[in-house]
Amino acid sequence: MKAIRKLIDSGLTRKQIALTIGVSEQAIGMVARGQRWPSRSTFAGIVRLGEERGLVILAKDFVTELPN
Repeated sequence: MKAIRKLIDSGLTRKQIALTIGVSEQAIGMVARGQRWPSRSTFAGIVRLGEERGLVILAKDFVTELPN
């Protein structure tokens, strides 16, 4: 998932992302692999963390595949 990748590319680890947002590292891993859709609070936390790091995270960054 591009949203998590953008945060990792900015220098954060999955563990740091998880601790900052308040979820488990496993949950971040599942969201990153597209195995789990983030809750509203996790979604908001990822976007907020991206904004704090000067990143633009869009809704499309959460989509792994677009439906036909």
